[in-house]
Amino acid sequence: MVEMKDKDPEIFSTGLPSIDRVLGGGIAPGEVAVVGASTSHGKTLFGLQVAYAISAAGHHVLVVSEEMNIKTLADRAILASTDIEQCNWKSRWDEVFDAVCDWEDRQHGNIVIPDVPCHSIQRADFTIAEAVQHYHVKAVVVDYLQLLSGPGQSRYEQVSNVSRSLKQAAVEHSIAVIALAQLNRTVDKEGKGIPQIHHLSESGQIERDADIVLLLQWPHRTDREYQPANEYRVVCGKNRNRGIRGQATIELRIEPMRQRIVEKDVHVDWHDVEEEVQQQLAF
Repeated sequence: MVEMKDKDPEIFSTGLPSIDRVLGGGIAPGEVAVVGASTSHGKTLFGLQVAYAISAAGHHVLVVSEEMNIKTLADRAILASTDIEQCNWKSRWDEVFDAVCDWEDRQHGNIVIPDVPCHSIQRADFTIAEAVQHYHVKAVVVDYLQLLSGPGQSRYEQVSNVSRSLKQAAVEHSIAVIALAQLNRTVDKEGKGIPQIHHLSESGQIERDADIVLLLQWPHRTDREYQPANEYRVVCGKNRNRGIRGQATIELRIEPMRQRIVEKDVHVDWHDVEEEVQQQLAF
């Protein structure tokens, strides 16, 4: 009670005010936020954007990526920092460098990335413990949960053990864990593609361990006739500790060339978004 009176509770903003409002402020230490999406619907983009937001607030963040190497993650950071298209980086190097420096100045915490992928949950647990001890990280982004192997005879048991271990790490180290997760293919066949919690792939334990479940959808990725092409949705399926405030479905906009998601009312020139989608940018 004294602590509640004397200081505000610690909670990490996602960097998107509309999501923070639904979550009652953001993601708190000790919580696991599962972010589920189908392939190419922006899981990594979203996870890195949350990592940047937590870093900008002055906290160190660990990114455990099982899909991308350090160079690819660095490329995505540059995309997030500059309006200059990647094909022009070399010819406009000075401008890109200045933009990256300006962006870096706003990151008051560090993004910590392991030299090599963890592959197993045992290695991920060790990496998280080391990062907490040596770098004092306050949040971890895992990309993505089902790519980490775990003990167990069946795939269901393995994924369940990975999920439980991430929850235990969040509680033990008092850190926020943002665990990206793959949705199964039925999401595109049921309910006109609206993602639901039961679409989380391979284990119901993921839903049970999660304190927060956010489900991402970029409709144009599934249906190329869908307009507007930059419409993006985040569905809050669960918020165990603070409840879902207001509408559970949040409408946003995606900027694939900038590797970021923005609020719906932010003006963006989208004359070439169709071309960008057809280029099959990696997400």
